[in-house]
Amino acid sequence: MTYENIQPPFTLEFFKMAKADLRAYNEWFHKVLPERRRVLADAIGTTPGFGKWNADMTPGSLAELGRWCHAMIKSRPTSEKE
Repeated sequence: MTYENIQPPFTLEFFKMAKADLRAYNEWFHKVLPERRRVLADAIGTTPGFGKWNADMTPGSLAELGRWCHAMIKSRPTSEKE
């Protein structure tokens, strides 16, 4: 399973946002959080070697989350232009 990135329906320039927009973003963020946790848990659980991962917020589960992120995230050197 590929982890599906989310595109917030707001700008992410928080310092430029009006207070009402910040409140709306906060409300939206907390509303979608349970679903985003489920998407993350599904992606981790279907990755070979991580099928028994439990999102229980224990230090061990967070260490496994870090191990999964390290295995999944690719990086590359940035160019001078970037």
